[in-house]
Amino acid sequence: MLVIEDDEPVRSTLVDILELNASSAAAANGTADLASARRDRPALIIADGNMPGMTGVELLATFRGEEALRAIPVSVISAKVDRATTRRGLKLGAADFITKPISEAEGLHSIAPRLEKKGRMDELDAFAPTAPTICSARCLR
Repeated sequence: MLVIEDDEPVRSTLVDILELNASSAAAANGTADLASARRDRPALIIADGNMPGMTGVELLATFRGEEALRAIPVSVISAKVDRATTRRGLKLGAADFITKPISEAEGLHSIAPRLEKKGRMDELDAFAPTAPTICSARCLR
C-alpha cells in the first residue's frame, strides 16, 4: 500500500495503521511518487485530496489514464472535500473518500474491503490471462 500525504504527522499515523495489517510505503506528494506507483504497483493508494503539486483527485485522473495503473484502487483522504471534488473523484473511480481526522477503526474499516476486492481481482486476472477483452479501455474511465 502507498500513502501519499503532505502532512507528515497524518502520513505517519496512516502508515502506522496500515502496518498493523500489511506492508506500506509513504510519500509526501503525488508528483514525486507517481514513479514509485508505476514501479511498485501497490495494492492500494491512499492520497491526500489537497496536496500541493498534484491533488489526490488529479493523481486518480492520471492513474485512470494509464493502463498499468488503472486497476489500483485509490482512496482520497482530506479534511476539506467539497461536493464537486467528491463527484469528480467518484466519476474517476475513487475507491473511497475518507474525511480527516481518521481513527484507526475507521481507517481499517475503509481499507480492508478494498484490499480484499483487489486480491480477488488479482486472482481472477491470474487465472484468465488470455481471456478476451470484453470492454475497451474507454469503459474503465
